[in-house]
Amino acid sequence: MFSLNTKSTTNTNKTNMSSLTIPPTIVNSTQPEIEQFTLFVNKLIQADQFHQGYIRSCVRGNRNTDIVFYNIEGNYRFCPRKGTHHQRNTIAILIDTKELTYTIRCKDIDCDNRSLIWKMIDE
Repeated sequence: MFSLNTKSTTNTNKTNMSSLTIPPTIVNSTQPEIEQFTLFVNKLIQADQFHQGYIRSCVRGNRNTDIVFYNIEGNYRFCPRKGTHHQRNTIAILIDTKELTYTIRCKDIDCDNRSLIWKMIDE
C-alpha cells in the first residue's frame, strides 16, 4: 500500500546536517586589527601574580564575526559568577571588536553562562 523510502530520507538528513557544520576560523592574534585586543587580554590574564594565564587559541565567531574568542590556559580561571578563580576549569575571554566590549565565559558546567556580563574595554 504505502511505500516508505527511508534510505533517501536518511541521506537527505545527513546532507542537511553536514551543511550546517561550520569550521572555526583560527585568528592570528598578532594581526594588526586583532593585536590591540590580544594585548588587552594578556594584560588582564597576567595582572594577578598568583593567577597567571596565557592564550591557548584565538578563534573568530562563526555566526558573529565581530566576536573573537580567546581560550585561556594556565592558572587564570576567574569566574565572574563565582567572583573568584576556579581550581580546574578554564575560561574564555570574548571580545566584541565592533562594540569594544569583553566578557569572561567560565567553562564550568555548574556556572550559568546563558547571560554574560559585557564590560567596556579599558583603553
